[in-house]
Amino acid sequence: MAKVELQYGTDSRLRRLAQEIIVTQQSEIALMQLILEHPLSPQS
Repeated sequence: MAKVELQYGTDSRLRRLAQEIIVTQQSEIALMQLILEHPLSPQS
């Protein structure tokens, strides 16, 4: 939805929010991928 807002939206406040959402989600996805690639071993 955020990408659609950037593509078609005209309200600068909503476009800025959409951009922030995209950046935040991209960093969260990168972190999740890192965790999946290098899982923590269980603590004993």
